[in-house]
Amino acid sequence: MIDSEGNQDCLLPGEPHEARYPEDVAHWIAVYAELTQFLNSSGLPLPQTMERYLERLEFWRKRLRDLEPTTVEADAADPGGAPDVSRQVAEQAGP
Repeated sequence: MIDSEGNQDCLLPGEPHEARYPEDVAHWIAVYAELTQFLNSSGLPLPQTMERYLERLEFWRKRLRDLEPTTVEADAADPGGAPDVSRQVAEQAGP
């Protein structure tokens, strides 16, 4: 992802521009949820960092919503298929 100023450095090390698998998306949701929770609890005045983390968290949440129809179709084709990643992410990330 490129930020509003054209910089690519808004991604964390190892973070892909996109992910195709719900499990990968769930990982990045958990990472950004943990980072935002840490910043909230630390009391550090880093509003630009918090804003960037919240934007990335929303990006990954939207990506998961975009992938959900694919996951539902795959589960219908394979009843023993992928776990309910949306539920797992919601439990990890909190409100």
